[in-house]
Amino acid sequence: MNNFIEYLPIILAWILGMFSALIIERIKKHLLKRDIKHGIKTELRELLLRLAADSFSSILEYSEISEKWSKWFKPYYKTLKESDEYDYLRDKPRPNLKIDNYSDKEFYDSLVLIQSNNRANEIKPTLIFPKIMLPYIDSNYYTISLLKNKFIKQIFKLKREIIHLNSDYEQVWFYHTKTFESITYTNHTIAIKNIENLSKKILREQKNIIHLIEIIILL
Repeated sequence: MNNFIEYLPIILAWILGMFSALIIERIKKHLLKRDIKHGIKTELRELLLRLAADSFSSILEYSEISEKWSKWFKPYYKTLKESDEYDYLRDKPRPNLKIDNYSDKEFYDSLVLIQSNNRANEIKPTLIFPKIMLPYIDSNYYTISLLKNKFIKQIFKLKREIIHLNSDYEQVWFYHTKTFESITYTNHTIAIKNIENLSKKILREQKNIIHLIEIIILL
């Protein structure tokens, strides 16, 4: 008994040391997961703004603005104006600065006017979007496995959707280069039509990815 009492402080210190190491390890793991998740969401918020601006460019050139789309885009437009990412819209006509205070109907009418003026004053350009890169997610791809399954599944789904979008971006570039080659009028017309069809598909993909990013940010 005396021996046990003599060694009791050592035993207690060993037990406390073991549990302290486990607690410290859990805290470090928790902080790592928190930091990774924060980094992912920061990168995705930036991508969301870029895609919203790209979507605006796409619809101005290749599709018709509906009241439904206008209502969907309105909060993103406000965010773009209020953030440092307003340069994403630098190549587009600048609307009245009060536009973000417009009602949904006024906002829609303003965008339709912008589109009308844009098409009347310009030769329709081919929209060339740079490939989407997610350097933070890619560099932490294996560490993401520490996060919850629901979050991981959404990230993997996002990566798949971006692969499809990047593929369509590359096809637009391919057909764009064809328009500068010595090809027949018929083939030139086909190339332009393919660009327009792909651009409309890209518009849907951009909106879907934005929606997916919003889901991830809330997780």
